[in-house]
Amino acid sequence: YGEEDALAMVKVLPNILAFDSNNFGPALDNFGEIFGYDEAKAMVVRNPGLLGISPENAATSTDQTMQFSYIIAYTRPIGKAGLPAILGLVSIPGIEQITHTPIRAEFLAAVSGGTTAEAAAGLQQLSNSLPLMN
Repeated sequence: YGEEDALAMVKVLPNILAFDSNNFGPALDNFGEIFGYDEAKAMVVRNPGLLGISPENAATSTDQTMQFSYIIAYTRPIGKAGLPAILGLVSIPGIEQITHTPIRAEFLAAVSGGTTAEAAAGLQQLSNSLPLMN
């Protein structure tokens, strides 16, 4: 992986020092057969936890392994509470439907100083302007 990448991976996940180093090369070779060597190396640098995978499991990797390396690298800086916070925010529309409480509109009304009805109308107008929501 090289000294610079190895140091970066240890800083991100110190536990990798306890992984079986005999698996590192063969697992990277198997990842490389699937994704190409350079892409496989970059994937492991993004997600050093992949160093703990046996070569046999590395040989069965799918595109999801690559995709999750990006997700892990992107969400790591937000800390341990970040992922639950993101999941909580994404679940707000479902909670609103279940409880019949306009959480987003009430929050926006409190922040903007307007009424809940104005905030709800603004949210609806924004939703209608987005092509994915229609």
